[in-house]
Amino acid sequence: MSGCRPIRMGAFVAMTGLGLVAATTADELFFARGGRAELPTRVEGDRVRVEGPGGSYEFRREDFRALRPRPTIDQEWSVRLERARSGGAEGRFQGAWWALVHGLTPEAEALLREAHTLDPGHRPTDRLVALLDRLVARRVDPDLASLRALMPGPTAVERGRGVVLIEATTTPREVTVERLDLLDRGATTFLLLMTARGFTLDTPRHRLPILWFETVDDYRAFLRAEGASALGATTGYYHPTRRLVAVCDPKTTPIDRRRRDDDRRRLLGELEARSVRIGTAMHELVHLLVAETGLEPAAGAFPLWLHEGLAMQFEATVGGRWAGLGRVNAIRLGHWRGLAERPRLAPLVRDVGFEPGYATDRYAAAWAIVFYLQSERPREFVAFLDLLRAPGCGPEGRSERFEACFREAFGDDLGAIERSWRRFMAGLEEPPGMAAGVR
Repeated sequence: MSGCRPIRMGAFVAMTGLGLVAATTADELFFARGGRAELPTRVEGDRVRVEGPGGSYEFRREDFRALRPRPTIDQEWSVRLERARSGGAEGRFQGAWWALVHGLTPEAEALLREAHTLDPGHRPTDRLVALLDRLVARRVDPDLASLRALMPGPTAVERGRGVVLIEATTTPREVTVERLDLLDRGATTFLLLMTARGFTLDTPRHRLPILWFETVDDYRAFLRAEGASALGATTGYYHPTRRLVAVCDPKTTPIDRRRRDDDRRRLLGELEARSVRIGTAMHELVHLLVAETGLEPAAGAFPLWLHEGLAMQFEATVGGRWAGLGRVNAIRLGHWRGLAERPRLAPLVRDVGFEPGYATDRYAAAWAIVFYLQSERPREFVAFLDLLRAPGCGPEGRSERFEACFREAFGDDLGAIERSWRRFMAGLEEPPGMAAGVR
């Protein structure tokens, strides 16, 4: 592709493994009556105590088809942190990167600052610490009066470092604190990730607005008022003109009151609801960040499959907590495996058939191709984003430009890339998760 700026690799960093520690408890649960989960578990004789996000549950061994030992994220992090601190600035940098992509954003920030103190000349760390310094600068609020007018009933406003949360006054304080922490970690992770890949993004000077509706009905009324009724089946929406995110809690379903089976249903239902809430909020926040930071320099510069594919990389949860980018998204993998036929790469790259609005098959394809490219072709993926961001680069037609940029970054043999993509997806191990929809 002639006339384009050179492909820049910038400060791209790769994830490296630092080893695992064997778990002392059985943490991957396969229920005999259906359902899987990954949670801290203690087995004492015939009793199995499971620590869910909302409290403890006690089962019997007969309630499970299998109990598979697996380290919790906290167990694994404690070992990685010790090794990182024995490796100087570079060891701390690599440890921080692992923490970042596994959802441990505050731990990553602390380790990056330790690395910078040890070696201020370590360039990758210096770049990320400079970003962190900008993030602690005072942010201004958006127009809160106009935002509160979009909500039904009395509202409360809660401020985080980079977001402002507007929700019903009846929301419990502990829920608000959890949501603010999640959203701030998501925004910081996105900015650190893209900065590490070499992109210089705008740091939003105002807090990013999030409207969190108490009920699905309130959320749908908001969509109707905004002319977005077609998205009524979703639980989250990025408003491209108002530059805000709207989220609602998913509906809950009644559960049978039958002792341990009741507990199984309650636990799995709780995990599913949290997965939907967390995944939706992070997904829509990424859309807002792509626009607010200038990663997409102008509307239409990125194909829709790339927009949705990037956002879906931030959805994964494990045991009711955000898992960062380091885990396979169980929900999207389930959708991919449920496709009647595998999508072809060439039309997907050109954005053919990918119009606004949610469709499970299109989103499964978008998640899968971005997950593959980031995992197996990370440097070329950065180059692809770089090419898309270049103004006036490539053919004038939208589909033609996307394909030209893709071929320049990854090569002309789309058939070989498609075969490699399918082999990669076929080899993924299914993580614990619920076969539920997000959005």
